[in-house]
Amino acid sequence: MHEPPFTFHDVVRMADPRSFNRGESYYRQGRVLNLRHDPSIDTYFASVAGSSRNLYDVELYWTDEMLQSSCTCPVEFECKHGVAVALQVLAEPLPDTRDEPKDWQQWLSGLPDAEGPATARMPPGRHYLRYDLAPTSRGFRIQLRKGYLKQDGSWSQLREHYSDISTTYWRPDYMDDSDADVQRLLESDGGGSYRVVGRAGHLALKQLLSTRRFFFRDRPLNAGPSRELRWEWLPSPQDPSMKQLHGALEALEEWQLIDVEPPLYLASDLNQLGDIVSRVSAAQLTHLLRMPPVAASDLLSMALELRRRFSEDTLPLPVDVQIEQRSGFRPRLTLVTVPTGSSKIPAALLDFDYGGIVQAPFYDHRPPTSTEI
Repeated sequence: MHEPPFTFHDVVRMADPRSFNRGESYYRQGRVLNLRHDPSIDTYFASVAGSSRNLYDVELYWTDEMLQSSCTCPVEFECKHGVAVALQVLAEPLPDTRDEPKDWQQWLSGLPDAEGPATARMPPGRHYLRYDLAPTSRGFRIQLRKGYLKQDGSWSQLREHYSDISTTYWRPDYMDDSDADVQRLLESDGGGSYRVVGRAGHLALKQLLSTRRFFFRDRPLNAGPSRELRWEWLPSPQDPSMKQLHGALEALEEWQLIDVEPPLYLASDLNQLGDIVSRVSAAQLTHLLRMPPVAASDLLSMALELRRRFSEDTLPLPVDVQIEQRSGFRPRLTLVTVPTGSSKIPAALLDFDYGGIVQAPFYDHRPPTSTEI
């Protein structure tokens, strides 16, 4: 027989006096139906006939040294229906609903999924840490919350979680090794929020995708396919006479950049997070996406500067630029005089002649006034 881990005093503490009195009446009226216990998650399940004869599903569990309940009624938590179920459990200790597993059954239950232990199904009826991706003015952050996973797969009792388990040896039962690994990769700013930056941020986000506890706007995020970035020059929405650089990902109309290394994209309409295939670094990608509109009169100068930094197969230009590469040169020395106070002193200027194109050295500190000899 299963002995419940709570007492009558715990039931009294669970609910307010009004809910307790009404729940006690429901219990005495025999409204608790189909009571059962699952020892694998130490949770009680039952249906309770409400005042309008609607049946409400109740889950009752002992966690954090407290008796708690969740219900499908409008109150949802620690309601009169939960009180009725708790009193029924105390009145009639239940046999476990499952026989003791055989050795081979116990072995089979521990067989990892094909994609690894992190993607294994999460047993409902218990608390977990949940991670929510949140946009801010400075990029994306991870908000950490503790919640209860119900039998239907929905979450309840979501509350912000502040403790940092990455630096402690003891962990509550609602945390596991994956939680510690993720928090070691993230940068905490205190108060249950974490920054995602650099290579560590990329690894943390990829690991969160495998936990099935990673959400964006209350919808679970999934791993999306790698998508190639394509650069386009489009008219500026503010002034069509100006050009602006735009980054497009294949098969996506809208996406957001996750500024980690390597970079990731967020496709919120598809609930996907995936890799961006690009020839530029994450820092360069972020900077290029913030390029301001360029006037038509400045396109050629801007294109020349961009070509100095990016090859043709890395970044296309808004205008055709003919660049001739010359490697052979002839040094040229010019004797000059430089005024110093009331007199002049002789000096020499060094240039390099690339087939008629004269280029001064990069370290050249040419005096403001000089006269050739």
